Amino acid sequence: MAALGTRFTLEYRFFIFRPIFFNSRLFVAASYNEFMQASRTLSTGACDSTAVCSGCDTFVRPKRYDDMKRKFLLLFLAFVSVTLRAGTTNQCESVMVEGMTISFTNSHGSIMVSAGKGFERRYTWAEDTRTVMMIPRKTRWYGSLGMYNPGAYIEGKLEPWKGHDGIKRFVVEEGQRHFTNTTDAIRWIRQGSGAPDNLDYIYNDTGLVVGMDKQPRSLEERKRPDFPGTLEVDVWQIYIGGKKPVKLEGSRNASITIYYPPTYDMEIVKPPSKPIDNFNQ
Repeated sequence: MAALGTRFTLEYRFFIFRPIFFNSRLFVAASYNEFMQASRTLSTGACDSTAVCSGCDTFVRPKRYDDMKRKFLLLFLAFVSVTLRAGTTNQCESVMVEGMTISFTNSHGSIMVSAGKGFERRYTWAEDTRTVMMIPRKTRWYGSLGMYNPGAYIEGKLEPWKGHDGIKRFVVEEGQRHFTNTTDAIRWIRQGSGAPDNLDYIYNDTGLVVGMDKQPRSLEERKRPDFPGTLEVDVWQIYIGGKKPVKLEGSRNASITIYYPPTYDMEIVKPPSKPIDNFNQ
């Protein structure tokens, strides 16, 4: 559980304070040094022929920019890298298909998650909706090869959501969880639902696991200007040997409502070729 908590803490804090660094690690990890050199180049106005960001070289040229252009370009690079990656296709182990909805209630409140086209997800709570473009994972992260978005946020400069219910940013995940037996699956659910993240996971008999939290918990504290209120939502689907379970101890079927569109075809999936460790990176 310590490892799981560490993962959330790093992604949560790192993206708020160091968004360019996070983008280089997340989107162009193979060219980290090139991206940072390009960022420093734009910050100083100097440039040389090696200051090229892989996939973004169109925007980095050997010329000088005034302060306003440099600041805009840095933010634009961060935004474009998110957008480009969100549109990339891969063997993403998603849970939802276009038109599918999941509504649930846990100890932190009620929410509905809707799947749009591709990696678009919509989150509806407190009578309003916000949209996120998810990012597919390229390698497994603590067992997940699904999708996520850690919510890039810079106060007054990069605010992807208009404030609602004291919430301005998000940390969201979705993916399949593969196990060989239900005992390990239940153990993983219980660990993931506890401190320090405490998303209060609930699940049904067929292995749909969902959780949500609002940080800070108090609406008054979420509206404070010194730190953005954050919505955290997880959507997972458990598979046992590539099949959904039929009964899970401790399930709360009545707390979860799902609409499966006619296009849904993931009752059975091809399991990974090797056993997955869902407890460690």
